[in-house]
Amino acid sequence: MEGPSRKRQRLQAALLARQQATAVARLRRPHPYGVRPAGNLLLLEDAERRRRLRAQAAGLGRFAVLTSFADDSMKAEPLLEVLGYLTGAELARAALSGRTLSAFANAPELWRDACLRRGGDIRYAYSWRDTYAHAAGGAAKPHAPLDLRVYHNALHRAWCCGNFELRPEWLVADDVPKADAADLSVDAFIEKYERPNMPVVLRGCLRGWAARDRWARDAYLIEACGDAKLRATSPAAPMAVRFTAAEYLAYCKAPPQEEAPLYLFERDFLKLCPKLKDDFCVPKYFDPEAETEGRKRPTDLFRLYGAERRPDYRWLIAGPKASGSVFHIDPNSTNAWNAAVRGRKRWILYPPGCEPPPGVMPSADGADVTLPLGLGEWFLSFWAHHELRRQDPEPSRRPLEVTCEEGETIFVPAGWWHLVLNLDDVCVAITQNYVSASNLKLVVDFLKYKEDQISGVRDRLQDGEEGDVAAAVGGTSAAVQPEQMHRELVEAMERDYPEVFQAECGEQPAAEAPCQSPNPKPKAKWSDLQKQNDSGFSFGFSL
Repeated sequence: MEGPSRKRQRLQAALLARQQATAVARLRRPHPYGVRPAGNLLLLEDAERRRRLRAQAAGLGRFAVLTSFADDSMKAEPLLEVLGYLTGAELARAALSGRTLSAFANAPELWRDACLRRGGDIRYAYSWRDTYAHAAGGAAKPHAPLDLRVYHNALHRAWCCGNFELRPEWLVADDVPKADAADLSVDAFIEKYERPNMPVVLRGCLRGWAARDRWARDAYLIEACGDAKLRATSPAAPMAVRFTAAEYLAYCKAPPQEEAPLYLFERDFLKLCPKLKDDFCVPKYFDPEAETEGRKRPTDLFRLYGAERRPDYRWLIAGPKASGSVFHIDPNSTNAWNAAVRGRKRWILYPPGCEPPPGVMPSADGADVTLPLGLGEWFLSFWAHHELRRQDPEPSRRPLEVTCEEGETIFVPAGWWHLVLNLDDVCVAITQNYVSASNLKLVVDFLKYKEDQISGVRDRLQDGEEGDVAAAVGGTSAAVQPEQMHRELVEAMERDYPEVFQAECGEQPAAEAPCQSPNPKPKAKWSDLQKQNDSGFSFGFSL
């Protein structure tokens, strides 16, 4: 029979092997309150382990029934959910109530949510707790690390997912082709990449952009954006928040805190910051103003709805290192291009028509998706599964990876799942979604059969209504309604591009109203609820 000493040695070896395999310990910063994974208790003598478990439970008092110090599941932590109902003042008192409760009550996500619920300007000050204290009139000062020696998987995992170091093996693969814009004509781009629905990284599209120099300077962005409030969001936050450029840059440069950082994602940046308009232009491959044989090329076809009525399509995106967007498919079956103006981005793409990426579980109708909240959780939990998918015997099913260097532009075809990881301290990009002849059929079918999933129009202001952005820019906008989109696009195509429409979509009477699919799928209840209060399309950010 195995003795206690031998058993402990075996458990220690197993724990060490697991940590080396997952590299969870590769953190940019240690936990500020000395939280460790529960498995580390196995390294202690039996008597010491039991003593520490008793002390941890005692440090929670009656709250101890709401957590487990040995639970290794990914389920929500009940104690953190309960603490999430407290105000900042109540959280501060809870943090003084015991060693273990202090580790829970100082979770960055709790203080972030308290700041957002409090409202007002967000002037980020080193940490979310200090930010709240500063907003409430207190002094904001850097935290002095405390080693509370709390062993808890959920607390430690959340910190790991927000403070993970980028592992070299995550950045090695380079499967997406790169092409120089000087050597690739528009027709060649369409034939080699857009029509076959294949990603490509385009070099040289940003030559001549003033943004390449100007947006690298914080002072310029702060001056150009002024007091404009830019929208940032996170899948883990209870609501979006608006920052000035100065406030958001300070947030990006502070030490990492929460698992899914707030990610700047502003669709109205040219209205809010008009000085940025002259800093960039649409690359030739996607420019609807470029003419062929005396007429505009059939690209960016949603412009046919009109500038104020079209769905959201262009965003300013910014975020700190290791932030980005978790797996998603771009809305309304559109293609997209993304220009890395400042900083590098790592892309992972899964082809359409295949099994979704590891950890991604879409509903049957595609309306809802269950997936990790942040990039850290996906990389630390699902990377091994992703590597297996890269070895698929069928090459067309394998995922692709590439690093988009600063100054490069990536073309993301319709229907591809993709994840984006920022590699530098501050990353700034412009992205646009568009419809061309190549994906017109996909878009027309989407508008016809998936009206309930149409994005980018439901939350737009109606004539006569007012809102934050409308007030800021002195106007309102009325978007085309989802039930009108199919009919209006068909009519516009038959009027302006009848040959293109006939070639891509065949016979389809313009008067035909949008209808349900011949084999309708049940709508998700969440989609029905979202219709009542939709906040528009948003990537799943790790912000």
